[in-house]
Amino acid sequence: MKTSAPRGSIIHKYDKNNKVLYIQWKDNKVMSLLSTTGKSGLVNVHCQVGGKFVHVKTDITVKENVEFMGGVDCVDQRIKCVGGFAC
Repeated sequence: MKTSAPRGSIIHKYDKNNKVLYIQWKDNKVMSLLSTTGKSGLVNVHCQVGGKFVHVKTDITVKENVEFMGGVDCVDQRIKCVGGFAC
């Protein structure tokens, strides 16, 4: 997906042989997910854009990922490497 795609753009691809769902969703940045839960479907979510809340559609897998990941992604991004090893 191009980074110039509008917010809320989504791409679904499902591999029937391996039962894996691939999703790309555009919010501020492009988010890519692989899922084996078997859930798929569009839901409305609230996003803040320039101080205003807007409704955009996303896949239920993306919504659940954001709800249940908490600050894990932020922690992973801030891990410092010391001597070649992650702390």
